[in-house]
Amino acid sequence: MFEPSYYRRCQCKGPLKDKKGNPVLDADGNPKIGSIGTTCPKLAKGHGTWNFYFELEPAEGGTRQRVRRGGFAKLEDAKKKAREIYDAAMAGGDVLSDEKCGDFFLRWIEAKKSLARTTRHGYEKHINNCLLPHLGHIKCRDPSRFGTSTRWTTRSRRRTPSGSSTGCMSTSSRRSATPRAGPG
Repeated sequence: MFEPSYYRRCQCKGPLKDKKGNPVLDADGNPKIGSIGTTCPKLAKGHGTWNFYFELEPAEGGTRQRVRRGGFAKLEDAKKKAREIYDAAMAGGDVLSDEKCGDFFLRWIEAKKSLARTTRHGYEKHINNCLLPHLGHIKCRDPSRFGTSTRWTTRSRRRTPSGSSTGCMSTSSRRSATPRAGPG
């Protein structure tokens, strides 16, 4: 049952209040200042960003699994992302994981026990030189996206603005692409 809750939130700071609306005081009797989040009076005027949360099925032992995301400029964007995350969770993805992509890549290569030495070396080189510097710090909320069916290659390929692919060329294609000097 997919029933997300949507709300606006901001990062404004102000005097904190308890549930009855009374100011929260510190040890000296001064009002505490902190993030007022969902109680900001400017939220009704389009201030802040859209957030959502929803509950997944309880985990083993009955612990709650609440998915929270925020920072959306439009309500429609929040609804779209909530549906996307819910669908990923129902497909078996771990949407609550805080694992970073770098940790996943290292765990993935460590789990590959039956790789040839040169294949392992190529994979490790690609992970260390290409993937970790660019993706290693990003949270990988759905590690199944990078499952073991992913094809890894030791050849680096990238797209040029014209749409053609560049990368390593074999010796035979390099020979045929090199213009030969004619007689004379």
